[in-house]
Amino acid sequence: MHKRGRGPILLVLWAVAALRALAAEPKVRSEALAYLAGRGSVWVDGQRVPDEIVVFSGDVVTTDSASTAVLTFKSRAAATLAENTEAVLSRDAAPGTLTLRRGRLEVRTDGEHAARVKLPGDEVIVQGQDGSPALCTITSLRAVLTIVPHLGQAEIQGAGPPLRVVPGWYAQLGAGKPLPPGARAGAVTKAIPEEVVLHPSGSEAPLGEGDPVNWEDLVGTLKTGKVEIRLDDTSVLALGTQSRLRLRRQDLRTQQTQVDFPEGYLRADVAKIFQTGATFLVKTQTAAIRARGTSFLVQAQQNRTRVYCTGGQVAVRNVDPVVAGEVTVHGGEYTIVVRRQPPTVVLQFSVRALVKAMSATNVNPPRQGWYIGSLSHRESVATVVAVTTAAGATAAVLIPALTGGTNISPSQP
Repeated sequence: MHKRGRGPILLVLWAVAALRALAAEPKVRSEALAYLAGRGSVWVDGQRVPDEIVVFSGDVVTTDSASTAVLTFKSRAAATLAENTEAVLSRDAAPGTLTLRRGRLEVRTDGEHAARVKLPGDEVIVQGQDGSPALCTITSLRAVLTIVPHLGQAEIQGAGPPLRVVPGWYAQLGAGKPLPPGARAGAVTKAIPEEVVLHPSGSEAPLGEGDPVNWEDLVGTLKTGKVEIRLDDTSVLALGTQSRLRLRRQDLRTQQTQVDFPEGYLRADVAKIFQTGATFLVKTQTAAIRARGTSFLVQAQQNRTRVYCTGGQVAVRNVDPVVAGEVTVHGGEYTIVVRRQPPTVVLQFSVRALVKAMSATNVNPPRQGWYIGSLSHRESVATVVAVTTAAGATAAVLIPALTGGTNISPSQP
């Protein structure tokens, strides 16, 4: 996030921190706990702070929309506060403990050292294994708590027995049950052969217009295939040729939706989202894209993702939570995310680039061949319709009643 050297800056900041602590009243003696690197609008104890500052025990750190804050502790553990997040640095005997009030935290440890995050009624201990660091996402949105470990493990300690969560699993408290694998996600509204769906059971089947698709289905298009899917929340997803889309999960109560898009072209028209903290998440191999009632296009490759926003706005960051940096892309703009790098500077896209991306996801059926047949004069005048032209004149249009004939290929443009 910050390219300049931090050694001298940190020394100065820690020195200032020490003076601040000495000047504090004995009753509220504070300890300098972490170095904060912010981006956007970041607040500490209700006051907006510069991009780099030392924070103390008891400080309340808050991020606004499109803003992030990275806390680096003396133990070399780090916590990234996503936008609209609030956390408190603990005053208790375990320095570095954070209390998450709302929003999303991404916690990274150094080696096997543990990090603690307090939640209402519970405490999460994030710890690496076999000398490797731990990485865990903890979310508190509308009284729904979600813990997703990516590396190492997370142990939840509360009133009951400890609950251990490892990568590949998640823990959630306070939410209605997410739709299980196999539950209906939506249906195909348009299709150009060839496209297939792979069900969680391992069975593969062709997809056609009107066919249902389920959560955890993997939808794939082949060399000539394109498909448009309308989800039950009214969002529309259109896949270009040689594309793959995993319908990962959805919770209609909290309006949390995730799809994985490893390769190809995707056009998304996301339904309006009204709940605070609700989001529609698209993950590629390099990017994480969050939308709320937005239209956007994604071109995904193994090491690069290009994101065009055609309406509203989307938040884009690297899919690896260790990589700091997030950009907001508005209508008419695009960004590129490559592996292990933050998104590029947001730029205006050209009409030519947009037309190419739109065409790649245009799921209109192929043009029908001309229908050739012989007509008698009587058949030619079987139907006459009056139409009004733009000038207000009335013209007679012959609509022949064809019977018999032959299909031929459409003429080329």
